[in-house]
Amino acid sequence: MSEIRSISKEEVANIPFFHGLSDYDIAITAEYLQLVEFKALEYVFKEGEHYGSAFFLIKGAVQILKQMEKNAKPKVLAEIRVPQMFGELALISKGTRSASVLALEPLTVAEISCDNFEKLILQHPELGVNIIRRIANIISNRLKISNANYVHICSEMESSL
Repeated sequence: MSEIRSISKEEVANIPFFHGLSDYDIAITAEYLQLVEFKALEYVFKEGEHYGSAFFLIKGAVQILKQMEKNAKPKVLAEIRVPQMFGELALISKGTRSASVLALEPLTVAEISCDNFEKLILQHPELGVNIIRRIANIISNRLKISNANYVHICSEMESSL
């Protein structure tokens, strides 16, 4: 079972996602995050669960797993290591998780719940917009990579015909 505790502003300042924020904004952000530790091979969340939080990797690595066929072994979509974030779609849209996330080793993450993120936006709109822009940049970069991979796969399929 995971362990949860509050996070210090110093710990938040060490998360690359928050680099460039003022000390004041770092201190505010710390109020909305919590530190969570998972054991190796423990699920952070599972595909199909309702969105609840996004996570910033502080220590460890995770696998992103997708169930392709019922009763089959899930497919590894990606492996994410520090200093990445995952679960960011939870902060900008409602729905269910499209994949599972499994801790590959002892894992420490900073978690922000959807509820806390909404409170942060309402109470500190400029900071909220800054964070949303950073998340949008991450999503945009991941979409570019996915598009490039898709084009590569399509090219390989065409050349094999």
